[in-house]
Amino acid sequence: MQYLTEKEWIFFNEITHMIYDTEDMNEMRINLLDLLTILIPNSSASFYLAGHSGEKLLSDPVANNIERRDIVNYLEYGEGIDYTIPIFKSARPIAYKETDLFDNAIREKTEFYNEFLAHGLEYPLALCIARNGKCYGALSLYRGKRMGDFCDRDVFILSQLHNHLAAKICSHEYRETDPMLRKLDEIRHSGLLTSRELEIAALLLQGYSNEEISDRLFVEPGTVKKHLHNIYGKFNVKNRMQLLRVFL
Repeated sequence: MQYLTEKEWIFFNEITHMIYDTEDMNEMRINLLDLLTILIPNSSASFYLAGHSGEKLLSDPVANNIERRDIVNYLEYGEGIDYTIPIFKSARPIAYKETDLFDNAIREKTEFYNEFLAHGLEYPLALCIARNGKCYGALSLYRGKRMGDFCDRDVFILSQLHNHLAAKICSHEYRETDPMLRKLDEIRHSGLLTSRELEIAALLLQGYSNEEISDRLFVEPGTVKKHLHNIYGKFNVKNRMQLLRVFL
C-alpha cells in the first residue's frame, strides 16, 4: 500500500514545521485543520484540547465547517453520550477510523451518532493525543456518506502527526506554568535580546555551563562569554544568580 509520495512527504514536513513555529495554540490548530484537508480530504474537522478539570474531558475547540450550535451542544452534553470518550480517557495514543473500532450497524443506532454524526459527519477519523498516561487532545476529521469512509493511508498520515502534536501541547502547557519560560516569551516579543542571546539565555536558565552552551550551539566559549556580557548589561546584572532573580 502506497502511503505518501515524495511531494506529499515534503508537504507533511511543512505541516510539522508549522506546528512548532506557530506560537499561538488556536492559530496552530486552525492552520493544521486547513492544511490537513490537502493531505486527507475531509468535509469537516475539529480539534479539542483536554481540560483536565471537572467532569468534562474535552474543551477549547476549534473547528472547520461544523455549526457553532453543534459545538456548543457537544460541550454541554455531547461528551456524556459520546461512545468514543473511553478511548481518550484511557490516554492511549491512537489514530483510528470509527468503522474499524465500532460495529457500524450498532454505531448508527446510538443517540450520539443520530444527534451529532448523522448529518454529514458519518465517518470520523480521530487521533487521541496522549503521553505518559495523560490525554492532551482530540483531533477529528469527518466525511459524509457522499465522500465515503477514510482509508488506511489516512490513518497512517494522522498517526505520524501524534508525536509532533503531543510535544507541542506539552511544551505549551509547560510554558503556561513555568515563570521563567513565560518571562522568556515576554522578552522574545519585546525585542530586547537578539535571537542568539535568547538561545543562550534559555540554556543558561536551564543550568547549562558556558562550556555546555558552547558545545550545544557550536560556537567558541569566548563567543558565549561575549553574549552573556551583553545579556547581563541589558538587564543591568553582573552574574547568573542576579539574572535568575530577574526571571523569577
